[in-house]
Amino acid sequence: MIGCDCDTCRSPDPRDKRWRASVHVETDDGQSLLVDAGPDIRAQSLAFGLRRVDAIIFTHGHADHILGLDDIRRFNVLQQRPMPCFGDADLKTIYITTARHGRPADELARQPHAGCVFSLRVDVAGLPVNFAE
Repeated sequence: MIGCDCDTCRSPDPRDKRWRASVHVETDDGQSLLVDAGPDIRAQSLAFGLRRVDAIIFTHGHADHILGLDDIRRFNVLQQRPMPCFGDADLKTIYITTARHGRPADELARQPHAGCVFSLRVDVAGLPVNFAE
């Protein structure tokens, strides 16, 4: 914690170091899914050897879950394709003003690996799950 000198906050033990929310899931068929992309996603990817992400599911639009979006562009470049992203309409709006830096979609269309392609629906275990009405 900023400004704290307790034993835990000053500990050199890596278990006392906090990462913000992101979960990597590797499916049986080899798909690499990311749940949320917090501001630590670059450091997490380097620390754990994450080299490919096939899609991202955003749980909600809090800063500690989305502010790594700008770093996701490296996966776009490595994979030479847009990143499928799943979330609700609020997340799409946040994405337009953060990771896209307000650039219009038609400009991004000319740069196919520049950002996310948002969807408002994802299938989980074969059943449709709607994130937005």
